[in-house]
Amino acid sequence: MTLHESEAWLALDRTDRAAIRAEASVAGCTPYTPGWTAATLVLAQAEAPTQPGDAAGRALDVLERVPADRLRSTSRDRLRTLVNAMSEADIAPVRDLRERARALPPHTDIGGRSTA
Repeated sequence: MTLHESEAWLALDRTDRAAIRAEASVAGCTPYTPGWTAATLVLAQAEAPTQPGDAAGRALDVLERVPADRLRSTSRDRLRTLVNAMSEADIAPVRDLRERARALPPHTDIGGRSTA
C-alpha cells in the first residue's frame, strides 16, 4: 500500500511525501525482490528532481543487484520514467544510468518472447 501512496504523491508533484512513503515501502520489502525493486525505483523518482546523483546511484544499485532478465515490465517502466525525469542532469551517475538503461536487453514474457 505504501508504494501506491508514494506513486500517488509523485503524481501530485509532492516528492517530499513520495520519498517518505517510498522509504517505508523499501523498508518493508525483502531486499532484491520485485517489490524492493519497485519501491527503490519509486524512491529514486522522488529524489530525482532535487538529488539526481543520489537517484541515479539508487537505480544503478538496483541494476547491479537484480539481473536484467528478472526486471519486471513495471520496473522497466519506472526506470524509463526516472531516466526521462533526469534528462537535463549532466553528471556522471546519471550518464551511467542512461547508458545502463539503454543497454538493457528487451523484456521477455514467460514464454520467452520479446515484449519490446
